Amino acid sequence: MPNCYNVNIEQKNHGRKEKVYVTNRQMDILYYLHEQDGYVPVSDISGVIQVSVKTIRNELIVIQETVEQEKLGKLDKKPHEGVRLLVDDENWDKLKRLLEEEDSVMGQLDLKSQIIYSLLTRGSLGLGEIQKEFYAGRSSIERLMPKLQDWFCGYGIVLEKKRGKGYQIRYGEYQWRMAMWNLFLMMKRKSRKELFNRGQGAGQSGEYILIEDFLKGFDTSGINKEIYSLEEYYGFSFAYEAHIQMFFLLSLCIVRSRKKQFVTMPKPQRCKVEGRFSARIKGRLIEALERGYRIKLPPCEQEFIEFIIDISDIQNFQDMDRMLECQADHMELCYFSIRLISLVSDIVNVDLRPDLFYSEGLFLQLRSMIARLRYNVKTVNPLLKQVKQKYPNIFAAIYAV
Repeated sequence: MPNCYNVNIEQKNHGRKEKVYVTNRQMDILYYLHEQDGYVPVSDISGVIQVSVKTIRNELIVIQETVEQEKLGKLDKKPHEGVRLLVDDENWDKLKRLLEEEDSVMGQLDLKSQIIYSLLTRGSLGLGEIQKEFYAGRSSIERLMPKLQDWFCGYGIVLEKKRGKGYQIRYGEYQWRMAMWNLFLMMKRKSRKELFNRGQGAGQSGEYILIEDFLKGFDTSGINKEIYSLEEYYGFSFAYEAHIQMFFLLSLCIVRSRKKQFVTMPKPQRCKVEGRFSARIKGRLIEALERGYRIKLPPCEQEFIEFIIDISDIQNFQDMDRMLECQADHMELCYFSIRLISLVSDIVNVDLRPDLFYSEGLFLQLRSMIARLRYNVKTVNPLLKQVKQKYPNIFAAIYAV
């Protein structure tokens, strides 16, 4: 699911009008700042949103440009005090209405997402059950069914209607888990404002609450502990969204394994630049999960855990020796990264080769991106629209490559 609000603010550009896209995280920051009475230190925002101070500073730059350019208010900054959102009630209501227009689309998905969740967790639903549980008329349900079939089909799941049995789904375990993850993303986005209203913020703590609710009370504390333990031992940090993704999929792995619903992994596409890093570090995570949850994970589930690590973005390494180990496990990818940087440098006429931060970041992004491509895992970059608007030449160069 897209992780950005399509906020319909018009931006003039050479006589044309374009939409300004505001990401979920930027909206979380706006909501948080609006709730505060005075100036807020950037470190406080970082703690609530659960990302680094540097990331918050970058997001505040984008927010300031958007708010001031559209004359919706001002983001005021004071040294040693922090930032404050200065926006009058009329402009705040305008911004909220724009968000509610986007939420109204999600509101149309309300019945759809509830039926999808019930079918995924129960396997079948009779027409009468749907009418009774969701207060929906027969005609509205029948109109919705083609959309439900399309949604399930996107994950390789068959939705069919059988006489006397109602609506049923047929699926493989891997397809079921990926459908659950994407449904969670869809429902998570709709629940963000509710978390603020409940005083729980929109950072990872709020996400954990949503996951526990989604998985019907499963105790996720052990999952969280072992992810952080893995990061600390190997000297790296997963990116924010990757952490949530790992948290959800690892929880699902334990829940389903307890029910003997084991996964059969699809055969990934062969790739010259695939590496061994995830396979090498998965053992420590598997042992910890087996010990903490008192469960024996079969080889197929261990392969699923390796897949989870593979597709999860590593944001950075704090331990450079560990970074070198990771690169040694992906030598072909290192060579590919170097060639790609050289090619992009020539296209944009800027020498990017000496930029170590850029080269390391590109390597880490490619590691997980290629893994997702091999397994046909689709993701949406929430910043894509902003990149196209602010850096069209760079985007065109990368697209050409």
